[in-house]
Amino acid sequence: MHSRATPALVAGVGYQKLTYEHFITLLRAKRIDLVVDIREHAFSFRPPFSRLLGGSLRADGIDYAHVQILGTPKWIRAMHRHGKNDDEFRALYREHLLAHTEGLVSLAEDFAGRRMALLCYEADPAQCHRSIVLAELAKRLPKSTPIFDLRKESDTHLKPVRS
Repeated sequence: MHSRATPALVAGVGYQKLTYEHFITLLRAKRIDLVVDIREHAFSFRPPFSRLLGGSLRADGIDYAHVQILGTPKWIRAMHRHGKNDDEFRALYREHLLAHTEGLVSLAEDFAGRRMALLCYEADPAQCHRSIVLAELAKRLPKSTPIFDLRKESDTHLKPVRS
């Protein structure tokens, strides 16, 4: 399904306020061949992004993997008050991530050479743990690997992690 000749690329994407069709359009625009779900639980109250997501993506020619260890633990999600304690949230999640580096190792090694998108919910990467995952992953990948957020390109104003 993917070609190792294709340059590796890592993007973040949040599905908040997206239709499945718009989501697929964002993925196809960057020729994403793998979506890695980094939610703690691959569940959503929005059916297109719930348990059937992997099957839907595969039907659209995109591989799917769920790396649960990269999800934000419930206790950290519960304490986060968007816009009020973002620094505390980011510090706690980074601490959790660095205590469980097997998820980052998996992304860097198991999916090497892929054009992958890390999936979570939040539209704004600054409000989501995926920006921390992208920043930590950037330290483990060749400097030539483009790393950015698809939502940044479509409807937010954040700078790429590395492009």
